[in-house]
Amino acid sequence: MKKNISISIDEETYKTFRVALNFSGQTEEEALMQSIHSYIAKVLGKVVNNFQAKSLQKRGEGNYTQKAKNRIPIWANRKNQCNHKIIEAYFTALDRYGKATLSNMEELCTSTFVKPMSPYSFKNNYASMKLDNGHSHGKIFEDDGNKVWIWKEIEPILMQYKDQFYTKKK
Repeated sequence: MKKNISISIDEETYKTFRVALNFSGQTEEEALMQSIHSYIAKVLGKVVNNFQAKSLQKRGEGNYTQKAKNRIPIWANRKNQCNHKIIEAYFTALDRYGKATLSNMEELCTSTFVKPMSPYSFKNNYASMKLDNGHSHGKIFEDDGNKVWIWKEIEPILMQYKDQFYTKKK
């Protein structure tokens, strides 16, 4: 079921928004949905980071890398798996745009790949790749609500398998 929302913005902002839409080729609805998804990811990403930090402090635990270290070699060979696609999107975004952001990774995962993921599947799986406890997939990424980077503790092993996740297009 879809819900309708309504916002009021000043005329100048709306004119600028329309110009941006002309450049992007998106509809108003597509652009607003992309913004909403980005907002959700940003806010929930902060919540996940805060929860993880508090959880680790309570347990007196530090760096946990084993779950991701064990899974990276498996994901590298499973090209249709969400985790593989998200890591592939990270490396693709770095190559295409010079940086990886939540929005460009989501765009790659939801519309560019041969078997695209839903935006919700991207968000849920990505969120689980920012944790290394409980039922998470294993911590691979960190972000600031926009820019994404590889968690320094896992970077060496992920880079060993980079070519299996991404091959630079010529």
